[in-house]
Amino acid sequence: MEVFDANRLQYAVPITDDIEIEMHKGATPLSFQEQHGAACVWALVDTEAPKTMRRFRLAGTGHTLDADDGTYVGTAQFRGGSLVFHLFVYPE
Repeated sequence: MEVFDANRLQYAVPITDDIEIEMHKGATPLSFQEQHGAACVWALVDTEAPKTMRRFRLAGTGHTLDADDGTYVGTAQFRGGSLVFHLFVYPE
């Protein structure tokens, strides 16, 4: 049986195109949103798994994406909706 730790679900997302975030191996990204002005991704994690670097792609509305830019995680709006970013995760 997998053990999940709800206290380790949130990770900060830097506002840049290509991102690496240290997460537990096998983490499942659940949502990408703005919280208190910061970009955050929430993930379901097995805290017994070793940590690894996960690759993400952040794209603003209107930015060009390639077919291999990963799986959609979510969209976050900043500055009252004037900045809109979409987060994608690459396979492990």
